[in-house]
Amino acid sequence: MGQSVIDEMVRFGILLDLSHTGSTTAKDAMDYMGATYPGLPYVYTHSVPAGGVIAIFPMTKRCVPRNQGAILRQPLTNG
Repeated sequence: MGQSVIDEMVRFGILLDLSHTGSTTAKDAMDYMGATYPGLPYVYTHSVPAGGVIAIFPMTKRCVPRNQGAILRQPLTNG
């Protein structure tokens, strides 16, 4: 279902925002965008690295994981 949502967003010209997604969802979305819509941008408009936030709120799962720096760099490679 997620891929069909992305397809519709692209069709309507809506920018994909990966803020508030878990790391698996973000990676899946970035992989799909890169394979299906190369060069089309997507963004994290308001996400924070997990380091300090998880130390204070350990139940928080929707930050950009600090041990996955590639997650932050991947949008740069797709546009």
